[in-house]
Amino acid sequence: MQDKLGKFLSTQVSIEFDWGRSDCLQFLGSWDRFLTGDDRTQHLVGICSTEQEALDYLAGIGGEVALLIDLFGHEHTGEAERGDVGLIPTPKGLLGGIYTGRLWVSRFPGRGLSYVKAKADHIWRL
Repeated sequence: MQDKLGKFLSTQVSIEFDWGRSDCLQFLGSWDRFLTGDDRTQHLVGICSTEQEALDYLAGIGGEVALLIDLFGHEHTGEAERGDVGLIPTPKGLLGGIYTGRLWVSRFPGRGLSYVKAKADHIWRL
């Protein structure tokens, strides 16, 4: 997993945050495609172009947890392991991230890829 995750992250460094195209959800989808070949978030590309549109969409489908359960199945109940995806708490709400083994990495608005030390509220193993 270490080599795959490192290789994947190296392909993501220069990609800027863009709502509905390269946001935190599409970051998880890109990892899913890289790791498994599945394309579970492709149908969501372009569904929003602003933060408010994203929040409205999430509210309409029951929130971030409901969306990720729909995409990745039931949550993992154990501790996060390298390569797991999850929802990490931020001051603005939950954000999709990938666990590196020590930190969570995600694509943040206005910052690109960022690493944070946090405990995920919800975890999925791909």
